Amino acid sequence: MTDHGGFAAEYLVRRAEWEKDGTKVKIIGVCDSSCTLYLALPRDQVCVSKSAWLGFHAPTTNNLLEGLPGTATMKRQIYDVFWNGYSAQLQGRLGSLTADLQYIRGRDLFPVIAECTP
Repeated sequence: MTDHGGFAAEYLVRRAEWEKDGTKVKIIGVCDSSCTLYLALPRDQVCVSKSAWLGFHAPTTNNLLEGLPGTATMKRQIYDVFWNGYSAQLQGRLGSLTADLQYIRGRDLFPVIAECTP
């Protein structure tokens, strides 16, 4: 799977559905942004290949929302959903989520995330 991300809500719904039905997710290419929410699946449902690239950043909101009451709170809640979905080991590796994409190669995530087998 190669996925450059999108709306976090869509990924959260899909992740919940896949967790419930046991869908296995193999990250073998690029996994940016909201795609990284799949790392919160149970360990036996998600793996990454050695050559995968995962891009992490702080979630953003649509520019139309900027300046509206509650936007800062909403941004923090979305950030918490991302951050709390990552394992403690992955959080330690990342340090924090910032506006800039922070890339990690799949092989550098072992043993935090399972390696995909052929």
